This record gives sequence, structure tokens and C-alpha cells, in this order.
Amino acid sequence: MKTKYALILATLLIFSGCGEQKEDGAKVESANIEKSSEVIEKQEVKSLKDAGEHLMKEIGKITSDDLKKATPLSNEQLKALLPNTLDSMKRTAFSVGKIGMHTVDGIYKDGDKSITLSIMDGAGEVGSAMIGMIQMGISMGGERQDENGYMKPIEIDGQKGFEKQEKFDNDNGNRVKNSITLIVSERFMLMLTGIGVEADKLNELIKKENLVDKLKDLK
Repeated sequence: MKTKYALILATLLIFSGCGEQKEDGAKVESANIEKSSEVIEKQEVKSLKDAGEHLMKEIGKITSDDLKKATPLSNEQLKALLPNTLDSMKRTAFSVGKIGMHTVDGIYKDGDKSITLSIMDGAGEVGSAMIGMIQMGISMGGERQDENGYMKPIEIDGQKGFEKQEKFDNDNGNRVKNSITLIVSERFMLMLTGIGVEADKLNELIKKENLVDKLKDLK
């Protein structure tokens, strides 16, 4: 970071200066560049630190101490939440557990259609902070729509979340990715993402597979 700002300031000095610089003058300018870059870096770090601390305080108001101290689900419990099939699609892959996070992802495919089922357990310091951030976003109730897709707040089986659509291009032409994200029992993040699968179908699958009730029972 320091080097980046030093180079910017040095470039400005090069283009703004004219004539020859004496050796002593060059040393003074170099010292000024280093000093200025340090001031900029300290100001930026302080600004980022203040913003981070403010964000964590706001998240702390949402997440409970009980969730921070709760014992996360084991890998076996997380894997058990993945059905063998979704909408007649067979599960082709799964992954469980990430550094500092307790998550499970199952991938289901049929031709050029696919669904990814993701579940995150918010128990523990890191998980509870993530859940808090998502809850904060949901509580803002933002909604948008443009040529690239949309995002809107939703509620399924009493659990709040958001529905999102993104349009993209790949080797198969124009595609659409739909997703539904819910916070269940203020602890779990449940997300279903479909390519070539409509949002209404994802909503239907959440209810058909009783995914919300299954997570509620684990709290």
C-alpha cells in the first residue's frame, strides 16, 4: 500500500517538476514522498478500521451470544441434510467444511440444468458474524431490477430472505442463474441456486424437501 501511494506521488512530482534537481533537493523530495505515503496509508487504515469496528458493533446487535457459543453441526450432520436427488436430478458432487466455516454444498445436474444446495451453520464466532451480515442486508429490504437481473426480499415458511436473478453468457449462450437465500431460525443460511431452473421451482423444492423444517429441528 505504501509503495503504491509513493509511486503515485512520485509520478505527480515528475510531471510537475522542471529543470534539474540537486542531490540534496532530490533527497528532500524523496523524504516528502515517503512521509506523504505514510500519512495516506495511516488515514486509510484508520478509516477502514473505524468502518469495520462500526460494522461489527451493528452485527453484534443482531447476533446473540448463545449463537456465538453454540456448538456447530458436525460434518456428518451437515451431509445428512443433502437429499440424493432434487427435482429428479441426481447429486453429482458435494463438499463439506471450510476453514472457519461449517458449510455443506451439494450439486445436482441433469443435462445443462443444475442446482446447488448450500447450507451454512452460523454457530460460533465466524459463523454468527456471517449470519449477522446477511440478516442486516435482509432487514434493509432493498430491491432492484435491471437488464442484468433482479433481487427482491421474500419470505418462505416464516423465514425471511431474498430472491436473486443474474444473467450471464457462456459457451451455451445466454443463461440465467436464479437463487433463493433464507436465514432459518436466526442460525442457518439456506441457499438454493439454479441454472436453467426457475426461481418458482426453487421455492417449490424448498417446501417439497421440507428443508426449512429440517433445519428448525436441528436448532
